Amino acid sequence: MSFLSSDLQKLRSSDAINFIQQQSKKASFVKLNLARPTYLISDPNDIRYILIKAPLAFNKSWFASDFKSFFGRGLFSSEGKEHRCQRKLLQPTLQKSAVASFVGQILKNTEDISSRWKNQQEINLVDQLTHMGALTMAKFVFDIDDELEADNLYRLAIRCHRSLCEKKSSRFQIPDFVPSRLNLRYKKDNKAMNSEVLKLLKRAQSTHSKYGKTEGTLINYLLKSEEPLTDIQIIDQLKTFAIVSADPIRTLGWSIYEAFNNKDIKRKIDAELQTLVLNEIDSASPFEKLDYINKVYSETIRKYPHTWILHRRANEALNLPSGHRLTKGADVFISPFVMHRKKEYFPNPEAFDPTRFENKQDKSWPNGAYLPFGLGPRGCIGEQFARLQANVTLAYLFKQFNFEFPEEPQYDTPNLFTMQPTSHIMKAVVSRV
Repeated sequence: MSFLSSDLQKLRSSDAINFIQQQSKKASFVKLNLARPTYLISDPNDIRYILIKAPLAFNKSWFASDFKSFFGRGLFSSEGKEHRCQRKLLQPTLQKSAVASFVGQILKNTEDISSRWKNQQEINLVDQLTHMGALTMAKFVFDIDDELEADNLYRLAIRCHRSLCEKKSSRFQIPDFVPSRLNLRYKKDNKAMNSEVLKLLKRAQSTHSKYGKTEGTLINYLLKSEEPLTDIQIIDQLKTFAIVSADPIRTLGWSIYEAFNNKDIKRKIDAELQTLVLNEIDSASPFEKLDYINKVYSETIRKYPHTWILHRRANEALNLPSGHRLTKGADVFISPFVMHRKKEYFPNPEAFDPTRFENKQDKSWPNGAYLPFGLGPRGCIGEQFARLQANVTLAYLFKQFNFEFPEEPQYDTPNLFTMQPTSHIMKAVVSRV
């Protein structure tokens, strides 16, 4: 049993985001009080070096190791040559042309869930958005069309993920082999998740005429891979994408919240959507052309980045461009949340201002200051999917509904990785346009 250092206690608490933000104000290179040499870095030159110029000099830190028991050796937690091979294998499923085939699915899921909203009903917006994302995930990852099956699968994944987070955020770190309450609960949840994914894989393998046959779905792509994959290799990728492809849609709640609290932004959105006829759309093209909504999304993931902190560990001693030195084994934290709220790069950073993204050639920030999807060879492979899903979902909801927010939502982090509304709640009163 190990006791957490003072800074690690703060990192594993609900106040982790504020703690990192306060630390970043001290300098662009801050040593944290952890057992291992650990530094918070906020110099764009250093960030570019770590993520783009010398990515092979770093691996993921203790955080990723903590989560390997869930993600296995999937894309999220793999390293080096293995990661590069996996990324090369999976890249075709997430190219722009490939994800465009899911426009109809995203529209259908958005329409199906929102059609159940009653006029002047108070909903938990982030929960409803997550439900839409879970349905799209189930189709994209597992080729599942049944809503109940899709919802059960996602809730199982989330339960497993949250029990792991609770285990890892405990003040006293109990070794995994000790049969503590938290260890046993996580072990039970993870076993159930593994069993469910294996069942879906076996179903796809044995009844390929019915399951796993839709072009563009991940399970179909992995089953048809030219390089034969073991069941464990496929399961690790399916589990990884079951979480990472369904989770970020909750960020759109902030887009809706900000737009309906700023009449000028909402007016510009309405003007852009005026000629969009949803029931006549049969391709991704109309959504890809939604320039202002794309700016709204870009500003959303600036102010509320889904992944608010990145973790790396130096696998060799090296000097950073800033002149600071990292010893072999040192951990570094890079926070998109911190970088996106630096006044020198984003004037008036607390303001929600989509016009920041109007002129890409005349942006006010250097490369390394804006990184909602990370940067370099470990940058998010699903950026194209996330942006298309955002444009489709927001266009539909902005065109069909009005939203009022009875209270200002707050945010926190459940796992020193993602950022979300506190307690997964964002209350909104909906009415049809």
